[in-house]
Amino acid sequence: MQNKVTKEIPDEATVAYYNSIARRYDLIFSYPSGYNENLCKKLDTFFRRLSIKRILDCGCGTGNTTVGLAKSYDVVGLDISEKMLEIVTEKARRQNVNAKFLRGDWRNLNTIFKRASFDCVICNGNSLFHVPSHHFALSLKNMYDVLRNGGICYVDTRRWEDILRRKPRFALRGHRKISNTDIVVFDTYDYSKNFVIFNVHFIFITYKENCQNFQHESYKVRCHYVFKDALLKSFKEAGFSRVQQIEINSKELPLDTYVGYKD
Repeated sequence: MQNKVTKEIPDEATVAYYNSIARRYDLIFSYPSGYNENLCKKLDTFFRRLSIKRILDCGCGTGNTTVGLAKSYDVVGLDISEKMLEIVTEKARRQNVNAKFLRGDWRNLNTIFKRASFDCVICNGNSLFHVPSHHFALSLKNMYDVLRNGGICYVDTRRWEDILRRKPRFALRGHRKISNTDIVVFDTYDYSKNFVIFNVHFIFITYKENCQNFQHESYKVRCHYVFKDALLKSFKEAGFSRVQQIEINSKELPLDTYVGYKD
């Protein structure tokens, strides 16, 4: 497979979405209590068995996984959103964590890093759905190339086959209270043949002097379906000798996890 730089990236709409939502991101993705800590512990156990030392986090976002892993590993975080990178850089500074953060697209890793630069590449949090299916193999090929022999590529995705069977239109992410403000976060979905539009909504209810002030914010992004068969085929096309489906976080969130091995 030819590994070339694609002119279709970065996706300006996706970049704009993450830049605009960055300040709210940790509210939206405040997973079940202790989720990120438990995920990092499970990843640490898995990685230690494979002698992982240097990790590239593709689509690091605000860095909850990245910063957690950087406490024990040499980690580089990559994201297309400069606003996300500003937040993760500050988060790492506050936690006194040494990590490097770069702006870039994982479909162009071959222009950013030398071959065999990492022991592990992770693309978690269902991040792969931001690229169309015909870019899966290109994405994974770039990840393959920056891995050393014996390295692994870790990818998780939503269970799209089940989602499309049910086609939910609404999902409540949760409610939390910060100071005198109640925050309700929920999603609505608009389905098309090859993608779904995620609409993320915030309702802020602030109580002050017997008054209630309401504020509504919404953000939308296009997300492509990641089907298991297409993903496994793309791993093979990228050069991975074998792919293993493992259970890391499926009991806490509806995600399937795959590990490709570069032997």
